[in-house]
Amino acid sequence: MRQYHCYFVQKDGAAAAWRAFESANDGEAEDYALGLLSGYPEAHKVEVWDETRLTLDYTRSAARSASDLRRLCYLALAAAQKENNPRIKQIIASCAVRLAQEAEALERRED
Repeated sequence: MRQYHCYFVQKDGAAAAWRAFESANDGEAEDYALGLLSGYPEAHKVEVWDETRLTLDYTRSAARSASDLRRLCYLALAAAQKENNPRIKQIIASCAVRLAQEAEALERRED
């Protein structure tokens, strides 16, 4: 297991929060951090670091509503289905999942 750090960063560049955790690989660490992002609505982006190596720098989408995020999610899924390269297909599908997670988080805040 490797030690990772994720930082939830506000638009002004200040850290809203951070977490240290262990994960088997970069992909699992990135998924874990993105899952936590919905818990930090003030955060504009999340960064995941493996010591001094940046493994993820994800900025929230510019969509303003949950329905906008859902539309982007469907477009990403459609693009993933058309892709022949398995690695690229996986990356696009991961983006679609992240958009769906953001939509769900936004819907919870609107309730």
